[in-house]
Amino acid sequence: MGGFVQNLGHASAIVTEISAAMYAIEKAVDLGFCNIWIKSDSLQLVSAFNKDDNVPWQIRNRWNNCKNMAKGLKTICTHIPREGNQVADALAKNGHGLPSFTTQWWNDPPLFLEVLLFRDSTGLPFSRPSSL
Repeated sequence: MGGFVQNLGHASAIVTEISAAMYAIEKAVDLGFCNIWIKSDSLQLVSAFNKDDNVPWQIRNRWNNCKNMAKGLKTICTHIPREGNQVADALAKNGHGLPSFTTQWWNDPPLFLEVLLFRDSTGLPFSRPSSL
């Protein structure tokens, strides 16, 4: 298991989402994982993974290579509503602070994720503050 953040510089939301999935697949193969579950709040990514829809031409070749790599793994990609994806949101905020085109990998969860991971593992609900 592990986690990462990556700053892609200026990129569209779909390029960012697909790039994260590609890095996850590549890293899983490098680490010898047999199973990978990609959870995303992006319906476009889930559609791209399950149907090869909406993949921008600039990253299509790498995407096809990753999809071929994923065939050697048990890989699923599912949609998680944004409210249920607080860990990914916290990682994205952290990655935004990295220098452009850099990646940070953790073998163990970073401290800033501990509370969110605990909430996820115990099934505690998360609710956004209401606006008045």
